[in-house]
Amino acid sequence: MIFFLDTNIFVEGKKHSYAPDICLAFWEWLCEEGSDGNIRSISNVLEEIDVGCDDLQKWARKMLPADFFIKTDKDNEVVEERRRMQDALVSSGEWDGSKLQSFLSGADLWLIATAKVKGGCVVTNEYVNPKQRRIKIPLVAQKFGVLCCTIYDVMRSMGIRLSSYDRNGKKRNLVAGEGRFVVQHSPSFSDVFPLDS
Repeated sequence: MIFFLDTNIFVEGKKHSYAPDICLAFWEWLCEEGSDGNIRSISNVLEEIDVGCDDLQKWARKMLPADFFIKTDKDNEVVEERRRMQDALVSSGEWDGSKLQSFLSGADLWLIATAKVKGGCVVTNEYVNPKQRRIKIPLVAQKFGVLCCTIYDVMRSMGIRLSSYDRNGKKRNLVAGEGRFVVQHSPSFSDVFPLDS
């Protein structure tokens, strides 16, 4: 299964959970899994990252594999699936025009359509809250039978843990300024929590 990352995984990760100055291993892991083809995103997400014109944009363009961001407008199946989804959302009358237009104008529906066509899973930090006014990826993904999860779900399913080790490979307690973050694979983890179930 391929995991397709939403823009917020990059942006919020950089600002909060996985700030590169304290959790470089997360970004190295994304590069590694991108090279292996297990994690991808789409060109529309890269366009949203580009709006920031910052070090995240430079990192995404320089460090991720050239094929990491799938060009959605060049994939006829994705274009057709997105059109079909958009037509269904518009005809459902479930959301008012401005909310729906806002949702349709971004990368979100492209991401869901790509995951559907490629048999993948959308990875986002968004969650459904009935009191929120915005249309959220998990709700729309569910409507179209597309799997959706968080980055933590992905890491757990792959058996990834970010741990602190010294330069000699010895595990350390995390103390400010000590240790080096490295990615470790836990080989039995995916046997315990398989994604297929």
